[in-house]
Amino acid sequence: MIENFISEIPWQDGQPDCLVVCCSDHRFERQVRDLALHLNFKRPHVLQVPSGAVLSLPLAAAFNFLSKAVDKIIERVVEMKHVGDVILVGHDDCGAYKAERVPLVANIVKRFTGKSLHDLQREHLAQAAHRLHMGMRGVKVRPFFADVVGEGEGRRVRFVEVPVK
Repeated sequence: MIENFISEIPWQDGQPDCLVVCCSDHRFERQVRDLALHLNFKRPHVLQVPSGAVLSLPLAAAFNFLSKAVDKIIERVVEMKHVGDVILVGHDDCGAYKAERVPLVANIVKRFTGKSLHDLQREHLAQAAHRLHMGMRGVKVRPFFADVVGEGEGRRVRFVEVPVK
């Protein structure tokens, strides 16, 4: 049987006022949109890809062509939608960094880099923001790292802006 559905959410036509690049993890979708609203954006264009904007880093992407493809998609959206603000969101417990759950890998990363996986995620996020900012002059790029705070039903997603050097 074919089902029809009409959404109760009113249709809004118009240009987006920012681009949000984030991970495709369903657990953070609504909160990421909430962040955009908190930052006074009314119509965010959300681009979700596994591991988010970090995938645009050639060293972080499994294959170099992926970083180039993600770069092109981001550049194209900025160009076609005329957005001047890009919000990048990385998050705790990201599948791309699941090694954190494997103590041996986490220990190796710590030993060779001197950083925790969370530190590494934030560093990658800052690098992606810097790289995108340099590649798209005049566009403001702000990276945020999301984690879950609180207990039980009171758990919420906290977004902390990541400094970019």
